[in-house]
Amino acid sequence: MRNGLLTVTALVAALAAAGLQAKGTINPDRGSVSVTTISGTPLIINVGADQAFQVYNTEISAGTLGQIYPQGATLADMGWFIDTGGALTAPAFGDHPSGTATSSIGTFSTYAYRSVSAVGGNGSAATPFSVTVTGETAQFDVSQVVSYVNGDNFFRKSFTLTNTTGGTVGARVFLGSDIYLANSDDGTPYREPNSGSPGGRTCAGVTPEYTILHIPQGSVAPSGFSADGYDSIWTQIGAAALNNTVNPAACTDNGAALQWDINVPAGASVTLQAATSFGAIPTIIGGSQNAVPAPAIGTWGLAALALALLALAGVALTRRS
Repeated sequence: MRNGLLTVTALVAALAAAGLQAKGTINPDRGSVSVTTISGTPLIINVGADQAFQVYNTEISAGTLGQIYPQGATLADMGWFIDTGGALTAPAFGDHPSGTATSSIGTFSTYAYRSVSAVGGNGSAATPFSVTVTGETAQFDVSQVVSYVNGDNFFRKSFTLTNTTGGTVGARVFLGSDIYLANSDDGTPYREPNSGSPGGRTCAGVTPEYTILHIPQGSVAPSGFSADGYDSIWTQIGAAALNNTVNPAACTDNGAALQWDINVPAGASVTLQAATSFGAIPTIIGGSQNAVPAPAIGTWGLAALALALLALAGVALTRRS
């Protein structure tokens, strides 16, 4: 059942040496990956059957410039990764028609038996645009639901792993990308302080300021992060451990990633959730949506509070006398 896994070694760098482009991008030499496009505003999201993405922002170059490197690619260097005991599963970057700059990941396998659905929903908050992606690894059935509410500058991803083995499987899961900030491949590594979201923002002096962030969501908290040079991000994922560091470089070719450490019992599932934003810090970070509301106090609660305050005042007066 699992013999459809395709093993690739660092995107066959030796075979592609003659095709190296700027930034070490390796030209593809294999087939293509099926893509479904969510045509929203401002975000246009290309979802690959291999758990990869490309995202356009209609507010940047009229939506013609990808916000993930390679910026001209239909599918780019962003996606979900699963490491189980040193065996890494990753998107089929070598099958993307415009190449990739992920050679530092090292050896990995691609998702088997993969598929991507048509777009569902109407883009409203009640019924967002949605696309479902499925695939398999040696230990998991994988299903991702990508959703987007038209008008938002972020989209959401819900990534579910179902254990198909007879025992508990421990895994490290990563969401990583080589970000392309507005119209530049250079940016300042950044971690948003309220949410801990890693990403990047435009270099000093560039206006308006523009950010790209991977934002943790849901009940399963991430265990690691990195905002670093793009090549370091791929090296860290290849080594199955993010460095929990924000690179202090003022302006560099950067990327970002989140890490989750999970244990999935036999036959059980774990769902990881994240959002990715483009532009201003989105409303799902900070502000009223993340604030912890004060508990409501009714009439009886107010009366009890008043009596308690009077009692405390009485104690204080007794101690002074």
